[in-house]
Amino acid sequence: MSTFKAATILVLASKLVGAELTVTVQLDATYAIDSSRGPVCSGLGDLPVGTACPLKGDVAVSDCHSDLHTYNGTDCVAPVDAKCLAEESTWSCVFPGEDWSSTLIVLRDSSLEESPWGDLPWRAPPRVDRVSTPTSAQIDYIATE
Repeated sequence: MSTFKAATILVLASKLVGAELTVTVQLDATYAIDSSRGPVCSGLGDLPVGTACPLKGDVAVSDCHSDLHTYNGTDCVAPVDAKCLAEESTWSCVFPGEDWSSTLIVLRDSSLEESPWGDLPWRAPPRVDRVSTPTSAQIDYIATE
């Protein structure tokens, strides 16, 4: 093998080894991880396709904004090693031990209990007939004017 071919193969191999893969952390930003960590956490079913997730100190490469708890004023930085976990058979990276309740806003309103559709706020309200037929009392009132 010529020296040129050997050098070319070495350069290409080093690029493959050092390639960065992207993975999104649940309820957070997207991070780049080195391909040497293995396949990224993903998949459906009992086992993930890969288990690589961001490690503590990794900096997000996209989807970072000030509303995220990992945002430090300039970047989103992984506070801990993310774990590859399944939720309803879908595998994704998650920062463990996080209290996600602070990111949720739960409204409790007594009017919800009086709602015609009960405790299902996502159900459409009852249909409203915009063209209503006037009652006989309304007709009498209009006629006397």
